[in-house]
Amino acid sequence: MTAATNDVSTMIRWRQAEDGFWVGSQNGCFAGTIDQSGTHVYARDQFGSYIGDFIDLARAQSALAERLVVAASSGPARVAVA
Repeated sequence: MTAATNDVSTMIRWRQAEDGFWVGSQNGCFAGTIDQSGTHVYARDQFGSYIGDFIDLARAQSALAERLVVAASSGPARVAVA
């Protein structure tokens, strides 16, 4: 199952890793997780910080998208040589 938010600037793709657990990515970078336990839907951002407990998956996804920190692209990573 893959879903995406509507805002192109913070498009998050969702994959259901297992029953009740979703992993989000944005432009190939980890965006956070959503975990459902019974009627509770918990969200954590890309840094592992707890966002909250939501009544459904869609609200958890929206809250996570609002907190997403999008890094400006500075080109490919480079290895520093000392």
